[in-house]
Amino acid sequence: MDYRGYRITEMEIGNPREGDNLGIMACRHKAYTLGDKRAPWETIEEAEKWLCRNAPVWYPLYLLDHGVLAMNTFGFSHIDPTHFDWVLVGWIYTTKDRIRDWFGCKRVTRRIRRKVKDILLREVDEYNKYLQGIPEHVAIFEGEFVDADFDLDELKERIDKHAEETIAEEAVEEIGCLFF
Repeated sequence: MDYRGYRITEMEIGNPREGDNLGIMACRHKAYTLGDKRAPWETIEEAEKWLCRNAPVWYPLYLLDHGVLAMNTFGFSHIDPTHFDWVLVGWIYTTKDRIRDWFGCKRVTRRIRRKVKDILLREVDEYNKYLQGIPEHVAIFEGEFVDADFDLDELKERIDKHAEETIAEEAVEEIGCLFF
């Protein structure tokens, strides 16, 4: 598909858990291997006790298994109030040491903790899209990678912004300044 001179293509992505991630997904399911590692805890109480002591940020992971797999951090009561097709399968968490390495800081502040929460939720969203087989859309302009997103509308919005910035930069180069 072409959009404003940009070529947008769909790409099947690999498992996003194989890349560089701040979060650690520890999951346990009898039929599937999920996340980064098998959860070492035998009970929910054991897990929550360990997480409260060792992980400054963590979220539960729920899996919906109904013809297609889906994962989120809040459950699927809105789809299946009886819990017939979904279950708690693990947690995504990170440690203070990982946060310090990721952000290059000595102290984990509230501001950094908010960023970590956003990153972990984004990692779950990316993994959910991978589980569902949703392709990523990639934008190319003049043979150069510009951006990528699972949501085509969001990608188009960023392409619009990129196109406006490119036009402004070319105008500055051509006339030496930018007038508004």
